[in-house]
Amino acid sequence: MDIHNFFCDGEEVAANCSKIIANHLLGTGMLSKIRIRYEDLRANFNNVTFDEWTPGGDYGLWKFSSGLTPYMDYDDTSIVPIPIEKELFRIDDAVISLDFPVWFNMNDDRLQRIMFLSQDPIGRDIKWYKDCRDALCTTVFGIHNPIWRNKGNGGRRIYMLASKFVENGYGVYFTDCHKFAIQTSAGENIYPDEARLTAYREMLEAEIDMIRPDLIVAFGKVAESLSESLLHSDTPVLCLPHFSGQAQGKIKEFFNWQDDTPFTIENQVEAYFNIISKDIYHD
Repeated sequence: MDIHNFFCDGEEVAANCSKIIANHLLGTGMLSKIRIRYEDLRANFNNVTFDEWTPGGDYGLWKFSSGLTPYMDYDDTSIVPIPIEKELFRIDDAVISLDFPVWFNMNDDRLQRIMFLSQDPIGRDIKWYKDCRDALCTTVFGIHNPIWRNKGNGGRRIYMLASKFVENGYGVYFTDCHKFAIQTSAGENIYPDEARLTAYREMLEAEIDMIRPDLIVAFGKVAESLSESLLHSDTPVLCLPHFSGQAQGKIKEFFNWQDDTPFTIENQVEAYFNIISKDIYHD
């Protein structure tokens, strides 16, 4: 099933999510840029950047909207910088990364909905962005990029999981606990203080109020601990190993998978789908 048409669907969800990002992270003056960014993500779902593009190849060429182009006009990335108005997140000598929440099949509020909660964005390459003071914006798990979506060690497993749930009539929403990854220009991580944690918690609560999930799935121990400290919600939380290639040992242990039996991505998607869907049914 091609779930392209379900990517970031629903005008109301897109509008409300854009407002949440503006209100809690970037500032209300950035609302129009955030809205256009979501429009670009939808329009370019099967497109790649110039550096990745081949005439007559499998993918189209990414088309950026005016004012939302890569930093320094880099032609090998779909990451775009958006200015930060919020004083809380305006930090001297820091490179700041933001993954926009993304979703599939959220246009019908009669469907059961799942919020997948990860830790935080992966910081950008300091070498290329050390002088950038805007938020470097991409998407959670890089789901918008078709090449990354199809990589077994990239976003393929997450996209397959999303597809599995959409095919079975669920809506899915992906977001982070810590909304920003903040690094000094020397590459050192700046961990959130209490004020920033409060802002993250308030945004998560706004996201939960917006999508009204039937279940929150926390990926990994970090997301599990963060969900306990950041979330104040009656929505049940299911904690699972992070769904990544780097967590294979933990995934096998969690599902009691025998080492002498192949545990393919397809097997893992089925295992995650079964335990998550059963948990929703139970609740």
